[in-house]
Amino acid sequence: MDVSEPRLDVKPLYVKRDEGDDRWLVAWQVANSSPRAVTIVSARLPHSRFRAEKTGFSTGISVPADGRCEIILPARFRAAPDGVVENAFLILSIKYEGLPWRIFARFRVNANARGEPEPAIERITTQRVGFSGLGG
Repeated sequence: MDVSEPRLDVKPLYVKRDEGDDRWLVAWQVANSSPRAVTIVSARLPHSRFRAEKTGFSTGISVPADGRCEIILPARFRAAPDGVVENAFLILSIKYEGLPWRIFARFRVNANARGEPEPAIERITTQRVGFSGLGG
């Protein structure tokens, strides 16, 4: 089966302090440049120093072709001013053309002079779930 790969772009929109010293609300924009809609099923930030547990979207977030959406995740982050967290990921589980995919947005988090997180995307990769590439 010839399957086209979804094309998503991810960028941080804003970060604001939530309740608690190390708690933040992080907004991400997800833009879909695929020829068909995608449905975002869940999102998570698994890095131990910039973390958000898996957030499931019960009905999914539909993003039409050439459309975009905003996702806000509660994250835990604490770093010294001017500190850096390397190799953090935003992992999106999506459905595209009826198949499950994962989008891996790798980023670094720079702590500004006040210790506030400033994520910066470095690379985005896409992987079809359950596809090993090995013949039977």
